[in-house]
Amino acid sequence: MKEFVSRNYNATVDDDGILTVMNEQPVIRQTTWGPGGEVKVVQLDLNNATGAERDLLLAKSRSPAFMATWAGNRRWNVDIDCGAQRFNGTKTNGELIKALKGCGFGLGQINMMLSKCKKAGKQDYAPRHW
Repeated sequence: MKEFVSRNYNATVDDDGILTVMNEQPVIRQTTWGPGGEVKVVQLDLNNATGAERDLLLAKSRSPAFMATWAGNRRWNVDIDCGAQRFNGTKTNGELIKALKGCGFGLGQINMMLSKCKKAGKQDYAPRHW
């Protein structure tokens, strides 16, 4: 297994070619509306969240943000968990690279990740984390 680290994310590629990206410091953006249309936005993390928000952040820090496997022909099987929304399907090579850059990984790290996944061979799907 090979591990890669960015400022907030940790990625691993196992021997089966499964790329797993974990969000080490998840954040919830809490928006409230007051009288007269006043909007207040607060960023909650594990340091300042309580109750259900803290429970959600703990769960998010223990489960992958997304998982991917090589599908062949510049396509990737991807399972993305965005909390209340989920995507499981294929993405292009460019879309996966853009997502990994958005997680703070450098192009050198990304190329190593994708190369290790491709070396394991094509997969039919990205596993779903439960």
